[in-house]
Amino acid sequence: MPAFARGMFGYAVPVGAALSLADRDAYKAYYCESCHQLRDGYGYVSCLATSYEMTLASVILNGVSEDGTRLVRMGGRKPCFRNKRASDTGLMKALAGYTVLVAESSFIDESEDSPGVKSALANLVLGKAARKAAADYPAYADAVRSGYRRLLDEERSGNPDPVRMGLVSAEPMLEVLSRMMGGGFEGPLRELFRWLGVWVYVLDAIEDLDDDYFAGNYNPFLAGLGSYPGKKAFLAENMYSLGDAMGRITGGIQGNWLAVRPSMAFNATVVDNVIFHGVPVSTRKIMSGGRALKGSLKGFMGKASGIDSGPRV
Repeated sequence: MPAFARGMFGYAVPVGAALSLADRDAYKAYYCESCHQLRDGYGYVSCLATSYEMTLASVILNGVSEDGTRLVRMGGRKPCFRNKRASDTGLMKALAGYTVLVAESSFIDESEDSPGVKSALANLVLGKAARKAAADYPAYADAVRSGYRRLLDEERSGNPDPVRMGLVSAEPMLEVLSRMMGGGFEGPLRELFRWLGVWVYVLDAIEDLDDDYFAGNYNPFLAGLGSYPGKKAFLAENMYSLGDAMGRITGGIQGNWLAVRPSMAFNATVVDNVIFHGVPVSTRKIMSGGRALKGSLKGFMGKASGIDSGPRV
């Protein structure tokens, strides 16, 4: 994996073998810019929150926005962390602020599930960045916190519907992006992000089946389950119902992307790669019982995510 992709976390992977050189450069530019916006706005530690999902959101939202930034290539021979940011738009800054707030919520979640020195220390380190992000974007902070409380209430009720839980998990993201984009975040664009959020939530729940069972953590697939045979057996026994659910979710992503695509001013083919190559690759891997390299922070869509082990940029 090339150096610029190291450290990224998420399920919405680009597949390098299917990317043109121009699209590879463009994707790299948005990844690097996402990281630089986090660094300059909230300090180096916040760069840990950079994810495939954050990068995808940046590519899409810049492509459909009237004042979106077109990034082509990050030049220079300096190490990436020494490069200056390439954009000074409110959209790029807002994406970074929201990402920090979501990352902070992941530490709250991890502390609820398995309190310990590591999560407490990480929360303390990121706390300064999160406080600044909350001061910069108080409405975003309120949306993330209230959304987390709603999700926690659903978890405590033992909700066994993973798609419903994914929809609840996606709501704060939709509220924030609606504020961020103003009247431009509606229709298929909103639905695209809604189903991306559901997809991330459900894949994460499938991947974490064994871990959640042995730790006694909530997981919608385990809620109300009489006996648990282990992840591989569970996936085999429920292959058709899971496949049907993932097919509907993936269809929601791809169908809404096709409706959004004509409004993209640039980089539509970059998003094509993620939606039509990356999404199926990650889905097949997790559905077959595979695991991803977990990050310590939740992704942009609001769930902890992992790196795909297949071909990528």
